[in-house]
Amino acid sequence: MTIKTFQGRYFFIPSKRLNELIIGVLAYAQKKYGMRICYVVFMSNHAHFLIRADSAKQVSNFFCLANSQIAKEVQRLCGWTGGIFESHCDITIVSHESEAQIARLRYLMSQGLKEGAVPHPAKWPGVHSARALMTGDMKLEGVWVRRSELYEVERAHDRRRRDAQHTRHKKPNPKRFEERVCLDLSPPPCWDDLDREEITKQSCGLCDGLLEEFAEVRATVAKGYSKRIMDRSKFCFRPAKTKKGNRPKAHAATMAVWVEYVKNWQSWLDAYRRASQRLRLGIVEAISEFPEHAFVPTGILLPTHADLPPPVAIG
Repeated sequence: MTIKTFQGRYFFIPSKRLNELIIGVLAYAQKKYGMRICYVVFMSNHAHFLIRADSAKQVSNFFCLANSQIAKEVQRLCGWTGGIFESHCDITIVSHESEAQIARLRYLMSQGLKEGAVPHPAKWPGVHSARALMTGDMKLEGVWVRRSELYEVERAHDRRRRDAQHTRHKKPNPKRFEERVCLDLSPPPCWDDLDREEITKQSCGLCDGLLEEFAEVRATVAKGYSKRIMDRSKFCFRPAKTKKGNRPKAHAATMAVWVEYVKNWQSWLDAYRRASQRLRLGIVEAISEFPEHAFVPTGILLPTHADLPPPVAIG
């Protein structure tokens, strides 16, 4: 899953505080909806996730909460008042093949390295899961701020200050409403049978292969790369060009498996369109014809029947 910032602007300039807040939001959303996250990395203007979801509803709930809270934290921290994300997220299914899963994990681990921004994946100053996988910790530590409680306390403080008229009242300490939380990382399905040590070994092997593949790019990384990446003066900077292209319909290791996944996706889409068309024609029974994990359209004005009783006023 990939989420991009509005106009490709640099809203995720890494900093210790922003990293903690982003991880804290993800950990809170994970605790609430049970999302299994295999890998997460936040670059300056986009983020990548490798997730294991139980349903489309779980994905929708998780990212609805996570994206909205991350946007609010960025706005508070940097003084931005507009939108943060694009209007949609790009989701691509990964096949059951172990080669396809490892390939996506390897791609996410190469973020920051393949662009020549850092000499090692674990040295990216932003949110990056490479170190957690390579050390076997499988956790990212962050901070969750209980904003509702903090808002109520600050509001009561302002009320008392106005009522007292020039009487000094100590302003509440926001640190009281912060708690340390951990974002738990899950192994990809092909690593479910591996213990923690073997996962660490496999992750280090992937990193070693990346370091060898991008050896020439790593040689061009100049000193002081961390300061350039964390330069706050570039916040909200809009690059002249951003990477664009059609997303693949599926990630698979072989063409036969890719065709199978695409056919399944197309048949699901056809079933959804047929049910939606029948529902728009006023056939209420079409609600049960929507395929599994589909969101039934809302706000459709169905034609009323003449034999229905008139609406009854309440109250």
